[in-house]
Amino acid sequence: MIALAQRHWMTVMIAALLALVVTTHGDYGISWDEHVQSEYGERALRYYFSGGEDKSCLQLSNLKFYGPVFEMAAALVYSETGLDKFRVRHFLSALMGVLAVAGVAVFGGMVGSRVMAFSATLCLATTPLFYGHWYINSKDVPFAAFFVWSMVYTARLLSSGGPASGGAASRGATWKNAVAAGLAMGMAAAIRPTGVVLLFGMLGTVVAYKVIVTLLRSEEKRPLVRMLAMVLIQVSLTAGVMILLWPLAHGGLSGIVAGIREGMRFSTSYPTLFDGHVVLSDRLPSIYILQYFVITTPLFAMYLMVAGLAIGALEIMKKPESNRSLMIFLLFPWFFAPIIFFVIFGANIYDKLRHFLFIIPAASLFVGLVAERLVDLFKGRRATAATVVIAAMLSFPMIEMVRLHPYQYTYFNYLVGGVEGASGRYETEYWTTSYKEAIEYINEVSAGKKVRVLLAANDFNRMCATRYARPYVEVDTTEEKYGRPVLPWKISSGDMPEQYDYYVASYRFGMSDAFPKAPVEHVVGRGGAMFTVIKGRARQALATRPQVATRPQVATRPQVATRPQVATRPPGLVPAE
Repeated sequence: MIALAQRHWMTVMIAALLALVVTTHGDYGISWDEHVQSEYGERALRYYFSGGEDKSCLQLSNLKFYGPVFEMAAALVYSETGLDKFRVRHFLSALMGVLAVAGVAVFGGMVGSRVMAFSATLCLATTPLFYGHWYINSKDVPFAAFFVWSMVYTARLLSSGGPASGGAASRGATWKNAVAAGLAMGMAAAIRPTGVVLLFGMLGTVVAYKVIVTLLRSEEKRPLVRMLAMVLIQVSLTAGVMILLWPLAHGGLSGIVAGIREGMRFSTSYPTLFDGHVVLSDRLPSIYILQYFVITTPLFAMYLMVAGLAIGALEIMKKPESNRSLMIFLLFPWFFAPIIFFVIFGANIYDKLRHFLFIIPAASLFVGLVAERLVDLFKGRRATAATVVIAAMLSFPMIEMVRLHPYQYTYFNYLVGGVEGASGRYETEYWTTSYKEAIEYINEVSAGKKVRVLLAANDFNRMCATRYARPYVEVDTTEEKYGRPVLPWKISSGDMPEQYDYYVASYRFGMSDAFPKAPVEHVVGRGGAMFTVIKGRARQALATRPQVATRPQVATRPQVATRPQVATRPPGLVPAE
C-alpha cells in the first residue's frame, strides 16, 4: 500500500483537490470585483464574435488594461450551458488553482526526487492564502497557474537535452518545449499584460546564467546557439498570444505601452490598512510585501523555505553547470524579482499578497528542496518516517483552513496572533464575500416577511448580496442612498433610516461604524475576527451561530474612524488591480 501511494501520490493528491473543488465551490461568496469582471468577459466575447466591431469591452472602467482570457472562458461556459454564472466562475477559477499545484509537482519532480515534488506540492496545496483565492480571484489565480507552467517549460527548454533525472520527461532546446513555454508564458501575459515585463526579465536572467555557465564550462557552442533560437521563438510566441488575447493591444503599440504602464503604476490609490495604520496604496512602505509574506505563511513552511534559500544557493555554487542548479537558480528570480521590483519602483498595490500569489509556488519549491535534504539523512523505514513527519507538519494549516472556511484567504499565522490578532491591524476579509452569509442570515430571520437592507458600499459589490437574497429581501446600496459608498461614522442622527430594517457592512474602510446607535443583530466572522456586521432595530440572534457576538473592540479602533481619505477616495469605484 505504501509503495502504491508513493508511485501514484500526485494522482491521489490532484484527485483529492478536484473532489474538494467540486463539493465546496458553492460555499464561496461573490467577491467585490466579480460582477464587473464577468461583464468584462461577456463584452470581450462580443468583441471577438463581432470581429472587433463591438468595442464596449474597452469602455468598462479600467478593465481594458487587463486581459479577459479567463473571463471570456467562464462567460462562454455559463452562456452556453445556462449554469449559474458565479458558480461556474468559482469552479473554473479553482481549477486554475489545481493546475498551479500540478505544475509545482512537475517542476519539483524535474528538480529533485519524489520527496521534493511531494513536499512542495503539499506545501502549496495547504497554504491557506493561496488556496483561499482559488475560488474568488479570477485574475491572480489563473495568472499564477500559467506562470508556474511557463517556468516548467522554460526550465525544460534551457536544460541540457537527454532524459532528466527521476524519470521526468526529456529536456532540451526542442520545438515542443519552445512552443509550450511560449504558449504558457503568453497566456500569463494575456491575463496580466504587466507580467510580460517580469516574465521577460526573468527569462533574460536565466538565459544569461545559462550562457555564462556554458561559455565558462564548455567548448561546444552549437547547442547554445540552438537554445537561443528556441528562446527567440518562445519570446515571439509569448508576445503574439498576449496581443491576440488582449483587445486593447489591437489598437497598436500605443495601447500596449499604455496598458503595461498603467498596470505597473495603477493611477488610482486606495486607503490600505497595514500594521495598524491606514496608508494610501501608492505610498506603502517597502517592507509591505515581505512583511505580509512572513505573517501569512504557515510558520513551519516559512522556516523550511528560509533554509531552502541557503541550500539552493550552496547547490548552485557547488555545481553550476547541472540541470538541477539551473532550475534551482530559476527559483530565485521567481521569488525575489517581484519583491525587488516593488521595493525599487514602489508599485501601487494593496489587498495583501493577492497581486503576488505567483511567488508562493516558488517558495513551496524551496520548502521541497529542504524536505528532500532532510529525508536524505535517513535510510529505509527511517526515511519513510521522516517523510510522514514532514508531511504532517506541512498539513497542519489544514486545521485553520477548515476553521476559516470559506474565508481561507483571511489567514494569518501566529506571529500576529492569527486572524483574530490581525483584525483591526491588517486587511482580512477585504472582498466582502461574507455578504453571502450575512444575507442568508437575513433570509432566515425574516421568515418570508418583506425587509429592506441598506448595503455598504456600491454597485460593484451589490451582487455580493443580491445574488443570495430571497424575493422578499430588497437591497439598496449606500452609494444609491447617500451618493457615497463609505459613510461617516456618526452619520445623521446615529440611527438607521426608518425605511430600512437592516444595515449590512464590511469592517473594511470603517463601513461598519456607520449608524452607531443601531444595535448589532449579527456578526459574520471566523477565528475571533469580524468580517461583516448586521445592524437592525431589534436583536434577532440565532443560538446555532456561535459567531454571533458583540464586538466591544470595534469602538477602540480609532484608526478606522479617523481616516479622512476614505471619504474622498471611495473604494470599489474602480475594480481592484
